[in-house]
Amino acid sequence: MKWNVITTLIVILTGLTACNTPIKTDDTETNPTSAENKYKTLEVSNITQYAKDLAFYYSTNIGRRIQTTNFDTTGRMIKITRYDKIGDICYTEHITPTDENPDKSYKQRISSDTLTIKNFDPDDELINRVAYTYNENGNKKSMIKCNAEDSVTAKTTYKYYPNGLLKQDIYWNVDINKPEQIITYKYEFCK
Repeated sequence: MKWNVITTLIVILTGLTACNTPIKTDDTETNPTSAENKYKTLEVSNITQYAKDLAFYYSTNIGRRIQTTNFDTTGRMIKITRYDKIGDICYTEHITPTDENPDKSYKQRISSDTLTIKNFDPDDELINRVAYTYNENGNKKSMIKCNAEDSVTAKTTYKYYPNGLLKQDIYWNVDINKPEQIITYKYEFCK
C-alpha cells in the first residue's frame, strides 16, 4: 500500500513538472535563482502560452492565448495571468519570491532513457503505466500512458526551440493518431 501511494505521488509530481526546467545533472531540487535557471540565463521576461484545440482540423493558426507568465530579472516568476475562451482575463496571481522562500522548485532528470511509472490498485493489480522519454539535454520528449491491457490511452509529445526552451506541448488523439491540442510557448526577452 505504501508503494502505491509513493507511485501515485511521483505521477502527480511528474505531471506538475511538465514544463521545461533547467538542466541539472542529478534528481535534486534546485532553487530557480541559481545559475542553472534557464529563464535568467536567456533573459526571459515573459512566456505566453497559446492553445490550439482540434489541431487536426485547424493546423494553420497558433490558437488562443491561455496564459502569460512574467519573470523578474533573476528568472523567478512574479505574475501569472490566465485568459478565458474569449480572451478576457479570468485569473491573475502576483508572486513575491524571496530568497528564503523561492517561488518554485525544479526537478530535472538528465537521461536519454525512458522513465516508466506503474500504478497499482490496493490489490496490487496494474492500473496503468506512464512512460516518459528524455532527449540528450534532459528535456522531456514524450509521455505515453497505457492501461493494464497495454493499450495507449494518452500521448503527449514536446518540441523545443534551439536554445532549449519549451516550444510546444502536443496532446494527441490516440484513436486517430493525430494532434488534438497544441500548446505553444512564445517568449519575450529582456532588452
